[in-house]
Amino acid sequence: GLRLTGVAAHSPAETSFLNTMLQLRNSNCEVLLLGTILGDTIRILKTRQQLQWEVPLVGNVSAYDQLIVEQSGAAAEGFYATASVEMLYAEELSTPVAQEFFTAYTKKYGEAPSNAVQMAYFYARIFTHALELAGPELNTHTLVRALESLANYPDPLGGPTLRFGPGDHEGLERPLLAQ
Repeated sequence: GLRLTGVAAHSPAETSFLNTMLQLRNSNCEVLLLGTILGDTIRILKTRQQLQWEVPLVGNVSAYDQLIVEQSGAAAEGFYATASVEMLYAEELSTPVAQEFFTAYTKKYGEAPSNAVQMAYFYARIFTHALELAGPELNTHTLVRALESLANYPDPLGGPTLRFGPGDHEGLERPLLAQ
């Protein structure tokens, strides 16, 4: 197994990660787990490339976006990100709902929906469905009960089936790890 060999943090305004990356490299990390957003992730990947350090990096769902690859180029090699839903591409859509969503979004905004947009749509659909189930007497209790009743909620875009219950608020059995 792996053991924790180093921890580093940065301020939201930080733009240089050289010292942080050197500190982590000197701690003999075998893998870096990031809790960063897009811009910070891109800067970290580019810094790792400048240092010629080939350690794998794993980002959270906030860093699961095609923009990472587009902005980082070759520096994104060896980068993984966790996610709850797989990014969809126009040429691989498996449901009519996904095709309608992609067509409408692309027509309105002139580009395909990013992963952040897709995830927002995914979660908004779950939330609106739960609101409908909660009924007109909406309160915390009825909303929680409605969400917990989603025992086999299929993703209309073709993603995973979610399972919630009184003792299970995670929804997914296994998150996705994407490269």
